[in-house]
Amino acid sequence: MKWSVRQIIFRSLIGLIVLFVLVFSVWRLHLAREVSQQIAKIQADGFPISGAELNAYYPAVPDTENAALVMTQAFAFIRNYPYEQSNEVLHLDIPPFKRTLTEAQKKLLIGYVEMNSNALAKAHEAVKLPKSRYPVDFTANFDALLPHLPNLQKISRLAGYEALLAMQAKDDKTATDLISFQFALSHTLDGEPLVLVGLNQSKIMFNASRLVEYGLNQGSFDAATLLKFAGNFSNADKNGISSAGLVGERAMTLPYFQTNWLAIYRIIDSSGAELTPWELFRGRIGRITGLFDQEELFYLRAIKTTMDEIETPFPECLASYSSLYQTAVAGHKRGFIFAPGVLGGLRNIFSKEVEAVADVRLTMTALAMERFRLANQRLPDNLNQLVPRFLLAVPEDPCDGQPLRFRLLEKGYLIYSVGKDGQDNGGNARPVNAKSSDKTPYDITFTVER
Repeated sequence: MKWSVRQIIFRSLIGLIVLFVLVFSVWRLHLAREVSQQIAKIQADGFPISGAELNAYYPAVPDTENAALVMTQAFAFIRNYPYEQSNEVLHLDIPPFKRTLTEAQKKLLIGYVEMNSNALAKAHEAVKLPKSRYPVDFTANFDALLPHLPNLQKISRLAGYEALLAMQAKDDKTATDLISFQFALSHTLDGEPLVLVGLNQSKIMFNASRLVEYGLNQGSFDAATLLKFAGNFSNADKNGISSAGLVGERAMTLPYFQTNWLAIYRIIDSSGAELTPWELFRGRIGRITGLFDQEELFYLRAIKTTMDEIETPFPECLASYSSLYQTAVAGHKRGFIFAPGVLGGLRNIFSKEVEAVADVRLTMTALAMERFRLANQRLPDNLNQLVPRFLLAVPEDPCDGQPLRFRLLEKGYLIYSVGKDGQDNGGNARPVNAKSSDKTPYDITFTVER
């Protein structure tokens, strides 16, 4: 039987459609299998793949040894001024160099510290316990509540204000204890598998560094105190960024690739706006076409690469800073929406951790400078003179791997890091009142004008 041209064309089209469906089905099965294999590998390595599993991964601590449980009691004692005064306190930073608090500022801080004396006392009680595990439930993934992080920052600021008042009153013993207390606060977050933890610990270390800088400009620390602080900051120094937080980040991210488009979109756009018809269509077609599986594979490979890169020492681990940006851009070009946004957020957090390490090393060096000054009644001509008595070696700038920069001033000295842009701006310090929109290149500095 002979087929007409129309029949041949029709049967050919049917054949092509069947072939396309077969090829597409095999490809979709291959994608799903590859995702499953990647997930299985993560589980086989002992890591969680969801917030619920992250709860078990974050080790439990006996209640009698748990500093975090007592710290949550301290949080409950935190009190605030009425709105206007509370806003003043929130925007009152540690004064730079030798500038002192005004009488109005002193009165404001004295009242605020007294109002929160119970919170501070309970926090001091908490850090005496040897272990810490905050009562966090990660089951809700990105919607998990983490009230301990902002509350810990409030305790840190409170202790900082009390230390500042103590230095103004020449109460060096109290100031020393309160600055050391900052390190104890930071340690209550050790082991928590969240990227945000590194950011919060960085803020606490920044507070400690600025308090020491202020104290050194007052000239109020003796040799024993300088040595104690040197030990604190030396223990806080690290030669790289830990990938531990990425374990939790990955665990809380993965479930969203297997959920509905609406849940993903609500993370991307928290404004509550209704989805447009195109966004709804894209979400549905993304599941059918395998776009979600492709994006999940993209995310898994990117996060694995990041984990490997940041485990290398400074400054090599900074490659993750630029590669995360490039990966996020590449993901956007491929039509991915969720993964690039998550990766871009990680990039910003890592940069803060690097700056925190620079602050720690600058402070270590300044403490060595002051110990040299006490021993020799003068400042050194260069940082090499601090080795080996006061420093084992001149600390490297984590941002470029070179020794920290140093310059004697007319009265005092300046030590600085080139910062995350890697460019030496001559120790140009960011002004206290600089706006977030200010794009002027600045270095990370530590200055003593005494």
